[in-house]
Amino acid sequence: MTWNTWLRFKMKAIFEFSVRAHWAELQETEWYVYVDDDTYVLWKPLLELLRRYDSRAAHYFGRPLHEAGYPLFVGGGAGIVLSRAAARQIIALKDAEVCDPLSLKWAERVHSGGDAWLGDCAESAGVHTDMEFGFYPQPPVSNLFHLFADAVAFHGVENHAAMHSALRANGTAAAFDPRCVPVFADHKYSCLPHFIIGGVPKAGTTSLYKYLLEHPDVLPAADKELTFWGNFFSPKRRPSRDDVMGDYLPKFPKISPSDFKVTGEATPGYLYCLTCPTYILKYMPKVRLIFTLRDPVPRAYSEYLNKAADRTVVRYLNKRIDNKMEKDLSDAAPPFSALVADVAKTMASCGSPNRTFSMMDEYSDEMEEAGCYVNPFVGEGRYVRYLKLWLGMVPRRQLLLLNFDSWTASAEAAQEAMGRVAAFLQLAPFSFRVDEAHNTHANRSVHVDRDAASDADAIKGQSVEAQLPRRDRCVLRDFFMPYNAALAGLLAQHGYEPMTEAWGASAAADCPAKSGWRFAEELPAAPHATGAAAGGEEERRRCGTVDHPCLAGSDTQAT
Repeated sequence: MTWNTWLRFKMKAIFEFSVRAHWAELQETEWYVYVDDDTYVLWKPLLELLRRYDSRAAHYFGRPLHEAGYPLFVGGGAGIVLSRAAARQIIALKDAEVCDPLSLKWAERVHSGGDAWLGDCAESAGVHTDMEFGFYPQPPVSNLFHLFADAVAFHGVENHAAMHSALRANGTAAAFDPRCVPVFADHKYSCLPHFIIGGVPKAGTTSLYKYLLEHPDVLPAADKELTFWGNFFSPKRRPSRDDVMGDYLPKFPKISPSDFKVTGEATPGYLYCLTCPTYILKYMPKVRLIFTLRDPVPRAYSEYLNKAADRTVVRYLNKRIDNKMEKDLSDAAPPFSALVADVAKTMASCGSPNRTFSMMDEYSDEMEEAGCYVNPFVGEGRYVRYLKLWLGMVPRRQLLLLNFDSWTASAEAAQEAMGRVAAFLQLAPFSFRVDEAHNTHANRSVHVDRDAASDADAIKGQSVEAQLPRRDRCVLRDFFMPYNAALAGLLAQHGYEPMTEAWGASAAADCPAKSGWRFAEELPAAPHATGAAAGGEEERRRCGTVDHPCLAGSDTQAT
């Protein structure tokens, strides 16, 4: 028997014994943490890490390792963490061929020890590796303790008492800026991006980003909108660790843990991406997220004007989740009133807010035949559908919501909002210059290196909604009413300030009270609703009906 064969049998025995033990105190174990006897574990950081996850969901993390052609797995030296749900899924395969320590496949593997064995079993059981920082394969050199403030465990520690004394002497927790989450790349440590502005389009994301860049402690990314994690064009992207390390992080400045600066990006389409919260938190667990929401009626028309200026309206109207975005530009855009007329038809034919879909949503044949499609300019305003997922997954301390209609009302309001943003990002107080509005449809300036802006005071009196005919305003107010009501409840549930009361208040007396929805009392479904992914043609047929919520069949997992 080879050494690695013995290691595989050892891991199998330890795993089965710990999960199947009949001792009363182990029956309700929430987390299994496997470490070597030369691993030094910092219990407080470990417990803080575990509190971010739900043990009732399948989680498997530690220091990720990868061998080309094989599943990602967690290296055993610095510690392997399994949630109770993950352990039970894996134990069900203990006698399966894929979990046989004597399988011939191990002769071909570079990594063939016990940790790789557990990784193969986990992958076969549908338990995928969560990337977490803080599990280090070796202890730091004594004068580099300040680079390991996120440490959970160190492997290769021969003298635990000496390690304990060294950590206390170096004062790890206060040695460098706590905002830095270090990642090792290109043979040195640098800090992960600190923030993401994730939505929504035409709600001031470009202005917020460019205002932030005025702060002396904020550095720009290669561009404002990186669209890496996904958006309404690719709402179910699942980037790998190699994608993050090779394609995403190089687009940010290299920030030393000893000289921390804030950096981040602003992609307004992230709100609509179903996998984004899972994968963003997987690779950047402490990132701070900002969403700015706007009254959906003027927002819809503002985005239409924006795309009309870009000659891309038709491109957006033809996009569906299962086809690629067209590249051709066109001047053949239908007038906005025609799109609003289609919305009125949707309310009458589709009947329920639960069943509408737009370019970023899964849909069934039945939903399409019932005329439940809404154009993306309107569809993006159904905020509650998508925000519910983010609020359920992102810790409250890491998510800030802003009301565009409030913070753009005056220079004082904009300055106050930027003060909130600065405090949220733990930046020093700063007087921001907020007299310019960036990326208006008259002055496009989404890119970091392009300066084009409108005078903020001058455009305040130019009401976008006032430019719409009364009929169009009333149709859209009617369409958004159930979504806004559900959003108000969602915000209250999570302790956020109300936003929706003022939206459309001036139009209330101008529009008829009767709703165009046939089932107006129904509130939007959870954002997990999908069609074909839920499994089988019968699921596709039923998906979207009132009695069938059609939960997503993806590997998205709350963290």
